[in-house]
Amino acid sequence: MARHGRPHRSQPRRPKIVHRERPTDRLSPEQQELFQALRSGLRGDALDLLAYVSVMCEAVSEDQLPDLLESFVELDFAETTAGLRALTALRPELATPQLSEVIARRCQPMPVWLAGIEEACWEGSVTRIVDPLGDADDLVFSVRLAGGEWLTAFAMIDHNDGGVLKDGFVVPVGGAEALAHFAAVAEAEGMELLEEDAADARATIQRAIEWGAMTIPPYESETWPGARPLLSWMLTLLPEGGTASQAREWSEAEVAEIDRSFRTSSYADGLSDHAVDLLDPFLWLASSYAGNDPLRWSPVRGEVFLADLFARKVAAPTVEMWAFPDLLRAFVRFAHAERGIDRALTEETLAAITEWEPDYGEALRGGGAGASVLSDLLGFDENAWMRDRLERAVGGPERLAALTDEPLPDDSFCWDGIAEDIQVAVGAMVEWCDRCADQLFDVEHRTAMRRFVAGAACRSPAVFRRKASADRGAAAVAWVIGKANDTVARPGGVPAKELMAWFGLTGSPSQRANSLLQAWDIDPYRLFGEMELGHPEWLTAKRRAAIIARRDLLS
Repeated sequence: MARHGRPHRSQPRRPKIVHRERPTDRLSPEQQELFQALRSGLRGDALDLLAYVSVMCEAVSEDQLPDLLESFVELDFAETTAGLRALTALRPELATPQLSEVIARRCQPMPVWLAGIEEACWEGSVTRIVDPLGDADDLVFSVRLAGGEWLTAFAMIDHNDGGVLKDGFVVPVGGAEALAHFAAVAEAEGMELLEEDAADARATIQRAIEWGAMTIPPYESETWPGARPLLSWMLTLLPEGGTASQAREWSEAEVAEIDRSFRTSSYADGLSDHAVDLLDPFLWLASSYAGNDPLRWSPVRGEVFLADLFARKVAAPTVEMWAFPDLLRAFVRFAHAERGIDRALTEETLAAITEWEPDYGEALRGGGAGASVLSDLLGFDENAWMRDRLERAVGGPERLAALTDEPLPDDSFCWDGIAEDIQVAVGAMVEWCDRCADQLFDVEHRTAMRRFVAGAACRSPAVFRRKASADRGAAAVAWVIGKANDTVARPGGVPAKELMAWFGLTGSPSQRANSLLQAWDIDPYRLFGEMELGHPEWLTAKRRAAIIARRDLLS
């Protein structure tokens, strides 16, 4: 009997706490991280898991793969089962009979798309997104998974590097949604959408992947080569039997016709003999390397030629090699006109040539294929020759060292010191010069022409007392100042014939120009067609900037 006469009651037992082992308790920190990543991917959409496994396939060496698979086999959980299914889908050569049996025995529920991964299929079409300047094309196709999820693969084929796959990635959209997105991007960026034969696309992408894998150093991006196993698996869902696209082979006759067309075009007007002498090796190189298309030019291809290819591949006297940037600028304008390329893209390409011109100079000084040919044979110092030209252009070494690129001011015409009896003739000439500058050039050219005329009138009034038309005199002034600034009779500038036509004249302005140059004590016969006048006050900011850039290359 219990105390107080109540029956005894035993105290309730406390439940025994049993610590159950969690799936990750037996894993190393590295394995735990892998396990959690698989769990996260399994809870997301199809791309979450497939993209992770793809990166894992790429990151793990072939020697480490057996250990990875063994760890997945030993741990019988949904996460590792999902990993095994995804791994053997992306890398079917890993699916041995023993491993397939292990996967078949697993009973964890899987997402519909993963349980039926073998039912994935290509649907729709393959689209080629064409870059207007031809640097690269994107080949795009979509795959539909069991359960209706879509994956769309993008494979970027680089034409400047021989057709390697430079970048690739996969997005979780497809079908009509993907096509609508492609069309919007194409319209915004001036690209073109073309339908590609699916079998040919498979062969092209497969070859590009193989070539990219052999490239040293390999191309890398945020998504590549991590997406390579996933994209390669998707590629196997396209039909077989296609032919990989090939770069066009240009015949000698085709290249010769391009040569003839350029030489006879206005784009070649004003090129120096040195630049023209480089045309043959240039066209050979442009039709053989970096895309094999002599008429395809972009900022990237211009960089390739200037920063490396031309100086390394072409053997010509360095005195000629210095003229290559001028030739390239002229040819880019010609080629873009032939292809109907938008002017804004032409300007981008020309800006890139200017940007990479100093690197070309470094390549020449570093000993390109043609470097020092004249130096070795004739004792010719090309650097000294170039410096002498720059000094002649601005009036000596001190002026070259002190040169700046400040724009010329909007000066009014200075009448100080001009004889009264020639002021009418001078005024008529200045009026023509001003109108020409306003319509064909700019304020800096107008100031330079006014300075040139004012000085000539003060120094040699007799030149203006002769019977000569004001328009022809003004045309001569515009021709002299334009040639000094590389804006007349130069690639990209005003052709000499067009300048004379603006004044309503024909023929050459050189005879009238000679008398005006002599008024400044400049011997026109030592110029040999080059307007190295020794007066920086007649040079625009752009022209002086170009001289400064070449000066600095020689420093």
